This record gives sequence, C-alpha cells and structure tokens, in this order.
Amino acid sequence: MEDVIAMDNENVKLGRINRAVEKALEQDFGDDVWIYMAAKDVDAMAAKWPSVYLSRLSEAARIIKHPDYASYAPKKKTLYLIKEYFKEGEFSKVALEITNEAGWYLKIIYALNPLKIKEIDEEAPIKRVEM
Repeated sequence: MEDVIAMDNENVKLGRINRAVEKALEQDFGDDVWIYMAAKDVDAMAAKWPSVYLSRLSEAARIIKHPDYASYAPKKKTLYLIKEYFKEGEFSKVALEITNEAGWYLKIIYALNPLKIKEIDEEAPIKRVEM
C-alpha cells in the first residue's frame, strides 16, 4: 500500500479500504477499494486552506490506513472512517465521509461533535476497527 499521495488520471489516490474495516463492518467491498479525492475537490480544498491542504490530505491518507472506527450506510453508499485523537487533555474525533459513486471518493473531512456522532450511529452503527 502506498503511504504517499499519487496522481491517477485527474483524481488524487489516498489509499485503500483496509480489510480490518471490512471485517469490523462485516462487509465485502470487492477488489476495487481505492479511495480517491476528485481533482475539483482538491482544488476547492487548496483554495480554502492554501497553507494546510496538503497536511489535511496526508492526514486523510493516514486515517484511511489506520482508522479507529468505521460505519457504513448502504442506502447512501457512504463509508465513514473515524480517527480519535487526544490533544490538550481532551479526546476529539475526525471523520472522513467517503461515498461510492462509480468508485470510492472522499467527500469531506470534519471534526465530529456529539450530535453528528449520534446521527452517524443511528444511520449505521459505528464499529471499532481492530488492526
């Protein structure tokens, strides 16, 4: 598996869905489990956060490789990969929202608040990913 971001056509290849995620979710996503970010979304991120977008893409690649939690909402074809951090004496969670639209695409990266955690868990239970 690649640890660096590589260009593939017009999309940025971030990583693969980890088999441990499939096991935790009791899903088989098939053989084509590469996760990309569309070039237009990378451009939008670069315009919004020019000084930090590369570090955000790198962090997304690390979360894809080693998520702490995952959830899959089949009706929306949306995979959530979640990483928990301990900073300044408090726990926080960052989520990647990845949709399957003729391939897996990272749509958004965001900090989770308790309301969003509850919303995701009600839609599709959040499972611990054992690496």
